[in-house]
Amino acid sequence: MGLMTALAERPLAFHLLRKIPELNFGQTKKRIHQYFAHNRLTLDLGCGTAQFCRCFSPKTYLGIDISEKYVTFAKKRYREYSFAIAAGQHLGVRARSFPQILINGVIHHLSDELAGYMLDEAHRILTDDGKLLLIEDIETHSTSMFSRMIHAMDEGDNIRWQEQYERLITQRFEIEAAFTYYSGFCHYGLWLLRKK
Repeated sequence: MGLMTALAERPLAFHLLRKIPELNFGQTKKRIHQYFAHNRLTLDLGCGTAQFCRCFSPKTYLGIDISEKYVTFAKKRYREYSFAIAAGQHLGVRARSFPQILINGVIHHLSDELAGYMLDEAHRILTDDGKLLLIEDIETHSTSMFSRMIHAMDEGDNIRWQEQYERLITQRFEIEAAFTYYSGFCHYGLWLLRKK
């Protein structure tokens, strides 16, 4: 078992140690606040340990993750927020019920096929005028040595180039905004999406 796998098995350690290379996710939180309303109904799909739930009101937030350990951790740490355990392609959520969906750091853990299923489910759940904010680790030619090291240790085996993510995205969504940015030492791609 590698170091990152061992850390990922311990939600508290994973939750705290991820903040270091990302400088407490300051740039990612800034982007979430830029594109999403705090008090609007929001689904955090693949919420993990719920690092970003406080970007939203507890009254309008639902975090869903496949990991029972992470959801249990999130429920204890953020008692005022709502969480559920489910796989990304079978959420059991009513169609067109969320105007905001956040998928942050999930797709790079999935094959193209599984990523497609998850994006299909997000498309089904998103309201017709809703927005999906997708944020993912990204390959670039300018990635710093430290960022490359983080990618090498990451448990996600499918960190893609921007064009590869966009091939998956544009089968289902229109891209309203897209760019890359650094959060601490980590390089990310961001896509603001709407239904086709």
